[in-house]
Amino acid sequence: MEEQIFKKEDTLLSALGYWNKVEQLCAGVYGEQVLKDRAFQRLKMQEYQRLFKKYGNEEHLTLDEQALHKMLRYQHRKIEQHLYPNPVRRMV
Repeated sequence: MEEQIFKKEDTLLSALGYWNKVEQLCAGVYGEQVLKDRAFQRLKMQEYQRLFKKYGNEEHLTLDEQALHKMLRYQHRKIEQHLYPNPVRRMV
């Protein structure tokens, strides 16, 4: 039996809210420095990529969620460029 700390709903806005709560929980337990750690940033990038793919059909999203969907792509690229500054390495 699997229990969740926070209730998840099936919208982009609620999924991002859930991820924000998870980040706050990690920061509370392990300290703010863990959010800047390379491993956590990689995890965050993977989560953004998963959400971007899951909610890829923008015609079913509200206008607010469409803007969040575009920001997901931007944030994913920003984290990726920070983690992998070499363009050749990013392509791999």
